[in-house]
Amino acid sequence: MITKIELGSFSRNENSPIMLKEKVESDGSSSVRIYQRKDIDSITNFKDKVKTRLKYGIEDFCMKHETFRPLLQSVGVKGINRLNTNDPKSTQDLLQSIRSEARTGIVAKKTESEFKKILETHGLSQDYQIDFYPGKYKTEDLFSDLKHFISSNNSFSKTDEFQLVGIKIAFTSKQILKKARAKKYGELIKSIKDSLDNHFQKQEKLLAAQLGKSTHSSENNFSESSISHLKKLRNEIVDKLDEIEKEIKQRSATPKDEDIKNQLISTIVYVLGVEQNSEGWTDDLTKKYTEIRATIDILFSTSWWISKERKMESLKKVQDFFKVHKSEMPEAVRNKIYPNQESTNLLSTSNPQ
Repeated sequence: MITKIELGSFSRNENSPIMLKEKVESDGSSSVRIYQRKDIDSITNFKDKVKTRLKYGIEDFCMKHETFRPLLQSVGVKGINRLNTNDPKSTQDLLQSIRSEARTGIVAKKTESEFKKILETHGLSQDYQIDFYPGKYKTEDLFSDLKHFISSNNSFSKTDEFQLVGIKIAFTSKQILKKARAKKYGELIKSIKDSLDNHFQKQEKLLAAQLGKSTHSSENNFSESSISHLKKLRNEIVDKLDEIEKEIKQRSATPKDEDIKNQLISTIVYVLGVEQNSEGWTDDLTKKYTEIRATIDILFSTSWWISKERKMESLKKVQDFFKVHKSEMPEAVRNKIYPNQESTNLLSTSNPQ
């Protein structure tokens, strides 16, 4: 029986323990999840922090006292242990590398050999399949895997790696980009998808060539299953890239008022930082920040009691504050803050779609 192995994220604090959790799937089969525990102190939400601390505490207690392990089994956890190796940091890097390689359909023989040694040391079967499930591909993991993919692909440059970081920031922080920047990011995403298509096609051809060569139906079935698995992986990555490209393009072309408001607020510190030179952050700058922040809030408010005249006053203050940096603004933001005389869309409560 092939054991499904699900690899979590291994990019957390290197002192965070790596866990091996054996679970029972809905179909009765078992799977092993290998992951790094969260750093509890890094969790900002108090409720989540308490829940995580309690969860880890129960797991540690059940690991320490064999008598209580059935408590975990009652919730579908057959067993849980810490992964122990001589070099935790090296093991963390190895697992992160394997997770990234597995996402793109192939794991290097050397790293897989090292991985099997870890499984053997902890009493796990070496007959396994690394499995991923649709809908569970986190954005953070995607960009980590893409970084690994393009850094090991000769068709990409260091500039592409740098731009990938820019795409991640633009997507996760809901940035509005200039048309030229959004276009460059779109071109890089297309190049990545083309390279992924070529990469997966090569893997599928290798597996397809094995079909029919063996007289054992089990081996042929495994090849067919592997081809299907590769197609799912490829589709999952491409679908996520399509989602990212579409959202960046749409937000940069027709941003919502809320996106423009947030981008202006995030730019206040930069504008004031240019003004302060090397004098440090003063009380006057703090006062300026508070004032312009309140002005932006008024400008984008949808409250009925804020008059058009007051919004016009706020618009003038915002225009004066950002005028030196007007040319640096994305076109969509600039058109809203410095509209044509015929345009009054900034004072409208509706969002362009």
